[in-house]
Amino acid sequence: MIFRIASLTVSDADLPGLVETYAQRCSPLIRAEPGNLDRYLLTPFEPGGQVLACTVWDTDSAAERYDVSGRGVAIAQALAPMLGSPPVLRSYRRR
Repeated sequence: MIFRIASLTVSDADLPGLVETYAQRCSPLIRAEPGNLDRYLLTPFEPGGQVLACTVWDTDSAAERYDVSGRGVAIAQALAPMLGSPPVLRSYRRR
């Protein structure tokens, strides 16, 4: 199982729009990707905290296919107007 976590810098004013855009436009597209097991957006309790966008993949190759397809970039571009800086993406493996 592969976890991809993007740390997003979002102003408090832009957070509602980001949450809505993720739920309406991004989440359905990610869910439809082959090998995607789950996806979610974690919002902070404290003002100004990082937002985490997480996707869960069944295999390395499924996550890699998504990356090279360009569809992930398109999803990130939908959120870009609400971000204060480029996302920081990290990948983790469940052992």
